[in-house]
Amino acid sequence: TVTYQAGTATMNISSVNMGGNAGQGPLIVTSNTSWTLVSMASWLSPGTGSGTGNVTTSWNTTYNNSYNSRTATMQLRVGQTVTDFMVLTQSGGNNCIDPETDITLESGYTKKAKDIKTGDVVRTKHEVSMEMLSCIVTRAQLFVDSKKLKIIYSDRDLICSPNHRIYVDNKSEFIAAKLIKVGDITTGYEVLEIEEEEEGDVIELTVEKASTYISNGILSHNNK
Repeated sequence: TVTYQAGTATMNISSVNMGGNAGQGPLIVTSNTSWTLVSMASWLSPGTGSGTGNVTTSWNTTYNNSYNSRTATMQLRVGQTVTDFMVLTQSGGNNCIDPETDITLESGYTKKAKDIKTGDVVRTKHEVSMEMLSCIVTRAQLFVDSKKLKIIYSDRDLICSPNHRIYVDNKSEFIAAKLIKVGDITTGYEVLEIEEEEEGDVIELTVEKASTYISNGILSHNNK
């Protein structure tokens, strides 16, 4: 009697959502045979490309220079057979705000960014015409381990990712937070200081029609 046991291999992670910074995370392969990890995108790579049996390795990403989110798949293979996979979504250029940021709603009240849901209606200005509009939030996504900046005003501040775009009155355009200077005027408020914040969670919002939202009183561009 000959008993054949097919090689098996699984991963402990099926999906990951992260900010736009370069990063990595743990990845555990459980297997009774030899296996390989194959990324389907150049910006996502395994810490260990192949092994035998149970191995703790990692996934690694490069910085996302685009304003758009991107998604890639890492396949776990035994021979040419895909036995498991993970899907990683990386935020687009970290166009995000801190979860505790107040977002202006259609009613005039505010709601913390961490509590905003798809279908909520915000009161904001159109990205081009600056017409006041009430628009629906079509996406609200949490990402982890993002770099952050704090833009400080006399009576408020705005904590956001470095590539988060803010409307600068004196330049008449949306500019990434990392390019804003002390003395710039954003939605009527003068920037007094800019400092780095500890890395942490951020929220990415997408708003229909207007493509903007108001965060702590400051006009912000959404993530398209």
